[in-house]
Amino acid sequence: MVTSFSAVDIVFRRDTLWRAISFHNALVSTNDYLVQLPASEQEGLVVVADATEGHGRWTRPADQAGRTLLASFLVRFSTQRPEVATAAFGVALLNACQHVLPACELHWPHGIFVGGERVGGVRIDLAHDMLAVGVGIDLDMRGVSTDGARRGSSLAEALGADVDRWTLLSDLMLEMDAQVRRAREAPEALFAEYRERCASIGRMVTVRSRPGEATGRATRIDAEGHLVLDVEGRARVIVGGEVESLVS
Repeated sequence: MVTSFSAVDIVFRRDTLWRAISFHNALVSTNDYLVQLPASEQEGLVVVADATEGHGRWTRPADQAGRTLLASFLVRFSTQRPEVATAAFGVALLNACQHVLPACELHWPHGIFVGGERVGGVRIDLAHDMLAVGVGIDLDMRGVSTDGARRGSSLAEALGADVDRWTLLSDLMLEMDAQVRRAREAPEALFAEYRERCASIGRMVTVRSRPGEATGRATRIDAEGHLVLDVEGRARVIVGGEVESLVS
């Protein structure tokens, strides 16, 4: 893998929300690590792990370290509107991934797909009065055995070249900073852009949520940020969950 940590170092020379970065070989979860810290130690901290041992789509064993970008950001998010937070983190992740590969698409609520397969996404947890925003991006799964399991794609596979992990992290840090500030200053414009750039709309999708899976044509994102599906002629509002796959 290509490495260039100087790109991240440059971020800390700028006026951003991020005050420190913490690196780990392995964690159960980067978000759980942030949530368990005392509140006084959290704000502005970025946590990066080579591998995670806990739950989630981007859990990776130690022998795959470096193939996935696993990071969490501690954000004091002032808005009480969850749809604006979704928009901020979704647009930030999309912009950062498109710096590497313009073909990346954003799917509801904040998953990144390339060629119809998932390569990244966001997990949000409460951390005291702040948000722990976890990001997982598959950088390079070339040559990794899947034992027949469908795992999506990776940026390097789609690009046909190595992806610089640290440059992508620095881009993501800058995008997170920019979109959180934008959410505070112009939430309506941000939410409107998110809805416009969400590639799920007009597509047949399968959505995974707590009640189970639902497949239908995504018709719109409503004013609360919920996805509306047309399922056999009936409108179904998906309050929580994520687009699991695109249906051809």
